[in-house]
Amino acid sequence: MYLCYSYMQEDGNAGAAIQSLECRLDGLGVSLASGHSSETSRLVEVHESDVYQVRAELKKQHYAAVVVTETLFSDVTVLVELDLLEKLHDSGQIRIFTVLYGMDEAALPPRAEWLKNTRILPVREVSD
Repeated sequence: MYLCYSYMQEDGNAGAAIQSLECRLDGLGVSLASGHSSETSRLVEVHESDVYQVRAELKKQHYAAVVVTETLFSDVTVLVELDLLEKLHDSGQIRIFTVLYGMDEAALPPRAEWLKNTRILPVREVSD
């Protein structure tokens, strides 16, 4: 499973929510791949400038989780990942789970409207 999130949210509660999600998925035996690395997980490191490598990694995945926070749409690297994920989702090549962390579905910007057509998982706190 590919995990898409903003690296800018690594600190605070959003970072804790991502680590919790990683641990839960690992406990279920779900192997993760991501555009970002974390000291607490076995994520694949993909450098920001290597869009081809990100595309290749995404094409190997059947599932992806997008962790949506307020900072997500300010991260240029994530915007590239989201564009790639949208194309794969629209063509039926990948299934997307959208984790809305402390956000409402109605707050998604126009460029992310397509996420409403994915499996939405609202999370208000790390314990959710």
